Amino acid sequence: MGNLYRLNSLYELELKSYPNLNSFSNAALKRAEIFEYLFLFLSKPSDHVLFNSEANTVLLDYWKSQGFTFGSAYVYKDHHSARIININPILQIDKLIEWGNTFQLEKDSLKKNNLIIKENKFLNSKIQQTRWKIENTNTPYSIFLCTDFDAILECIPKVQFPIVLKSEFSFSGSGNLLISNNEDLYKNKNRIDNLFKDNLQGLILEEWKKEFIQYDFSSLYQVKNNTCNYLASTRMLIDEKGQFCGSELLSEQNDFSEMQTNILGDFLKDQKITYSGCLSIDGFSFLENGITRFQYFSEINFRWSMGRILFEIQKKLNHENKKSSMLFLDEKSLLSFLDDDKNSQANMIYLSPELKTNGIRIVYLAE
Repeated sequence: MGNLYRLNSLYELELKSYPNLNSFSNAALKRAEIFEYLFLFLSKPSDHVLFNSEANTVLLDYWKSQGFTFGSAYVYKDHHSARIININPILQIDKLIEWGNTFQLEKDSLKKNNLIIKENKFLNSKIQQTRWKIENTNTPYSIFLCTDFDAILECIPKVQFPIVLKSEFSFSGSGNLLISNNEDLYKNKNRIDNLFKDNLQGLILEEWKKEFIQYDFSSLYQVKNNTCNYLASTRMLIDEKGQFCGSELLSEQNDFSEMQTNILGDFLKDQKITYSGCLSIDGFSFLENGITRFQYFSEINFRWSMGRILFEIQKKLNHENKKSSMLFLDEKSLLSFLDDDKNSQANMIYLSPELKTNGIRIVYLAE
């Protein structure tokens, strides 16, 4: 018997649409498909991984040529939108492993579990997390919850531009809107109004510190009944628009991870929901008036994360003593990276095929 993996990278959108049926664009589904290969790479030969379409045989043959063993792709089209997923009983599934919890495994099927989704929607809500953050932590910059455009205008005298408006549910910064100044704010009024229509609980307004950020970091945990077991820390690679583009595993526990563990413990104590599964808490440091300041709690992800994927790949490859990273790169950027002398000895593995729209693919590097 083996595990059944489901890498639902559209998880935040699944939660957002609950209890309504999910509907995703073709572009979103194509982006989601390249992530499914990450669970396939991690899987054992007895495992199965849900795929939205047929797996890329060129990539699978490449993995085999490198001596890697892995499970089988089980094609179930539109599994991101399904309420029930019928599973061939011959597969003999022992356990379901999802990127984010939504389904429960029954005899020959997966069925959406409304209670699991409702609880995880609450825990992953950036609105709910921000309320707790404002009330229970000393945030090093201004953060507000806004329910309409007028509420934003009321906050403007209390903040310094640039600012960022964040949606309640988003993945890798995709729900962010950066505002540079007052003129930019009014220029984007229609877009902001549409964001409010799409986020009935409101938007989060924060001062945007990207220009001054020194370090983006994340701590990884395995949680059982709200008890957290610390696993590792990562440095997150974030582009100028605030979008995630890679992770690097850090070799030892840092001061920031100890602070994050304490915050996480306090947060979970205050929840009426008991959680078990993968979890990460993100934060960053930035320079202000020559002083380094820390935002230890940017957001908590009650799900797998790219850092956790990297952690598990490093374990599978017995690379614990190597510097490991996972990057999202197009071919030009990858060649430029490898041409750098300091990276020339890196052990590189392709983890996904190219995304046709922009040529991005996921690669693993170990030095």
